[in-house]
Order: sequence, then C-alpha cells, then structure tokens
Amino acid sequence: MWRELGDDYAVARVLGDLSSIAMREGRYADAAAALVEGAGICRRLGDRRAFVTFTTKLAAVAQRRADYAGARSVLEELRNASRDFRDPVLEAQGLVALGDVWWAEGDHTMAQRLFEEAVALGRTLDRCWPLFDALQGLGVLALERDDVVQARRCFQEAADAVQREAPGMDDPLSAASLAHVALAEGDRERAKELCRPALAVVSTMVSRPQILAVVLDLLTVILAQGGELERATMLACVADEIHGRTVDAGFTPQRSLRTYERARWAMRDGLDDASHAAAHAAGAELPLQDVLAQARSALE
Repeated sequence: MWRELGDDYAVARVLGDLSSIAMREGRYADAAAALVEGAGICRRLGDRRAFVTFTTKLAAVAQRRADYAGARSVLEELRNASRDFRDPVLEAQGLVALGDVWWAEGDHTMAQRLFEEAVALGRTLDRCWPLFDALQGLGVLALERDDVVQARRCFQEAADAVQREAPGMDDPLSAASLAHVALAEGDRERAKELCRPALAVVSTMVSRPQILAVVLDLLTVILAQGGELERATMLACVADEIHGRTVDAGFTPQRSLRTYERARWAMRDGLDDASHAAAHAAGAELPLQDVLAQARSALE
C-alpha cells in the first residue's frame, strides 16, 4: 500500500519491521533483502540516521551468517556514504562497526587499528557515542591482552565522555565494563559493587534488552566464580536467548574475554548433565521479573 502511495518513509519503516521479524525467525536471506532495500531508500532520501540503522543491521545479518566479507563490503559502503554526506559521526560509526567485524573474524590487529582511528576522530566531535563505542572496543581488546591498566583507562574515558555530553546520565555499559576489569584483577566484590547500579538501570530499560544481556553476561561470570553454577547457567541461558534474537548483536565482545569463557567451561564441567539441563530449562522459562530477581539476589 505504501509503495502505491509513494510514501518512501513508510516503506522503509515497514521494511525495518519485516527485517526484525525475519531475523528473529532465522530467515537471514529475507532479513538481508529487506535491509538492502531499506538502506537504499534511506540513502536516496538523505535520512542518515535511518541509513546507519539499516546498514549496521545488514552487517550484523552478514556476521550471523559468518559472511565476514559481505559484512565488510556493507560497512565500506557506509564509510563511502559518510563522505558523501560529509558526516564525520557517520564515518566514526562505520570505523567502529568495521572493527567489530574484523574482531569477530579473529583479526585483532585490524580491529585495534580501526578502533584507534575511530577514537582519534571521535575526540574531535561534539557527540560522545562513536568515541564511546570505539573506547569500549579498545578496552575489551586490552582485557584480552591482560592489560588491565589500559582497559580501565579506556572504559573510564568512555564513561567520562558520556557524562560530558549528558551529565548525570545513567551509563550501565561503562559500569559493566569496569566490573569486568575488577574481575580480571580478581576483585569479585568490587565487580558486584559496580554491577548493582548497572542492574538497577537496565531493570527499567525494557526496550533495550541487549544491554540487559551484557549485564547478565557479567553476572554469569560473578556467579560462576562464586561457585553458584546452576544460577549462573540459568542467567547465561537468558542472555543467550536475548543475544540470539537481537538483530544488532551479531558480535558480543565481552563474551570473548577469558573470564567469561572460563565461566562457561566451569558451568559445563562443574554440573552433571542432568543438573546442567535442568538449570538451562529453568532459565529458558524464567519471566523477566524473575530474571531480575535472580540477578539482584546474585549481588547480595
């Protein structure tokens, strides 16, 4: 109907909804087709924000299909568009997204270089978010190298950038990232202290489930390190489900950390098959309020 009426904005909106449905159902080819068409419409209309949304989701679909070359091609198109739009914010976003793809493919050197480019550009801008995302990437890469000093420096600069732009703004991602630094240092109590306000914030952000998943990943490590393997398995199951249905979560850097990987191994090795299956099944059936109650209890 909207095509017949010539309402390109409405067509793009419907294509976005269709792509999300297709992604949740695992119909990646259909999701990609809708996103390609939507991105083309938004670029033609000059709607930069929508174009970025469609393009980055398209790259995430490619990553879900392990089509890294396809994801890079899409994001190079985003970089080209940023030059056409003369938009340095868009260019910085493209650099971060490209860094994520190289990282997911295992090339940490290229990811590091792209994040550093994005940080250099982001520091010249009056918006914090491209800088924030690039610093988060550099911080997790630093943790992977066991460079906790550099990781803390990156995460703290990211947190400071948020507060400069929006003083007093809730920032659960920075708190969760700094908690990962505490875990890397073996300070589980400090990690729990940092996680409490992050959980309080995400409890009210029902429209941003991917941020809840990041906090649940952190709680998985905290619980596993404390020997609470069944509850860790339950929360990991919930996080798995959220990551699996979130279109723009094709790559989750914190899950590449050794502390997280060790937690998953501890859950598999420390529980017998029946206990692991029962905890996983319990997590799959938990309503949101019970998930949050379990998470709060884990931090007591």
